[in-house]
Amino acid sequence: MVIKLIGCLLIASAGFFTGCVLTQRLKNRRDFYDKFCVFISLLQTQIRYNSADIFSLVISSARGSGLELFDTPKTDVPFTAFWDNSLSALPKKYGLNNSDKELLYKFGSALGTTDIEGQLKHLGLYGEIFQNRLSECENALKDKSRIYRALGLFGGISTAIIIL
Repeated sequence: MVIKLIGCLLIASAGFFTGCVLTQRLKNRRDFYDKFCVFISLLQTQIRYNSADIFSLVISSARGSGLELFDTPKTDVPFTAFWDNSLSALPKKYGLNNSDKELLYKFGSALGTTDIEGQLKHLGLYGEIFQNRLSECENALKDKSRIYRALGLFGGISTAIIIL
């Protein structure tokens, strides 16, 4: 009987832990968008006041914002390939879904392809889009985090009761 109770307690804990993992995924996604909005702001400033190539501007802006996305590029690779390779290596810890990745690919495909004014307009447009995504992430975190933990706990408790 004691072993059964310990097993039930472990099952309930596992359910709660699952809810906590899902909540952490929401937090990681929100943190990514927060850093990416800072990245866009820094990149706008860099493009406006610095005449370096797009590789250097993106890398320095990413480092300044705390994003760990980009390595030192190979000079013989076009920027779009560099961007796509960097995004394909994104860790799953950020909790990004397919629409997030698609938006990031679209954003990077136009970087470095127009003059300074075109780049600033592009960054302004996508800055608003990413700011909206950040707001969505914050709302989802606020709305769903308690639900995930509660459902995980109650699901674990329900399973434990069924086993008893």
